[in-house]
Amino acid sequence: AVFDYVNLYNLHFSDDKTSVFKGEVDVNVAGSSANNLIGNVTVSNASYQNSKDLYFFDHLEVNSNFSSDNERKIEIQSSDAINASIVGKFDVYQIDKMIQNSLGSLYANYKSHQLRKGQYVKFNFTEFNKLIEIVYPKITLDKSTAVSGSINADSNDFKLKLFSKKINAFDTDFDQVQMEINN
Repeated sequence: AVFDYVNLYNLHFSDDKTSVFKGEVDVNVAGSSANNLIGNVTVSNASYQNSKDLYFFDHLEVNSNFSSDNERKIEIQSSDAINASIVGKFDVYQIDKMIQNSLGSLYANYKSHQLRKGQYVKFNFTEFNKLIEIVYPKITLDKSTAVSGSINADSNDFKLKLFSKKINAFDTDFDQVQMEINN
């Protein structure tokens, strides 16, 4: 489908009144919910405008599939926007609670959410600075920024590595950022 003008603010997808998407989207997926979705979504010749800037995407592809042992793999590839891999056994609707539990486990008084057993996720993101600026216009990352890690929901095991030459967040600059969490 070709979208000549989609006002994402009017559709309640964005709080930014200038949020507009234009481009070609090809969806070739099967599944009855986000938890069993397989296939490809391709976005090409696209642009996104927000109050910060106008961003162009030549080609972005998202692929979701499952291995024979039911391990999900989501890959997001774009030469000008993001390279990411997310692998694991997880309920899409519980990812936010997995993250909350993993971060909350760093604190003694945290009461964790109940989650389905056997969930884990491994992730690796590179070259995602453009997408961060779209979603969070007050944050700018250097193009070399990389984030990787894993979460095991059963043990609240959380590992995270973040490397960036420069981050500007809410008008504050951070240079040569290296962060590692192993909980």
